[in-house]
Amino acid sequence: MKQNTVVEMKKPEPFVDDPLTAIVRQGARDILAKALEMEINNFITQYSYQR
Repeated sequence: MKQNTVVEMKKPEPFVDDPLTAIVRQGARDILAKALEMEINNFITQYSYQR
């Protein structure tokens, strides 16, 4: 018979909803949006000659 190797996962911490966390999350969203916009612009520029 095989030995049970299932490991129980810890429950995640409860969601913290405070003003500082909200500011950090919004900042992260803004940075990711800017990075994605730059990547898209670079991609479009790189292949703009292929119409």
